Amino acid sequence: MSGTKPNIVFEVDAGVFAPARFGAVAAVGAVCLLALLAILILV
Repeated sequence: MSGTKPNIVFEVDAGVFAPARFGAVAAVGAVCLLALLAILILV
């Protein structure tokens, strides 16, 4: 039992943090794209 517990915790953490990590990357990418568009429009 003690040998499988860390694996379960790790899987749960991965399942919880994977979408959040993807969301953060998507948000940063969107901000970068908006900044580039703003620069192109202003210039």
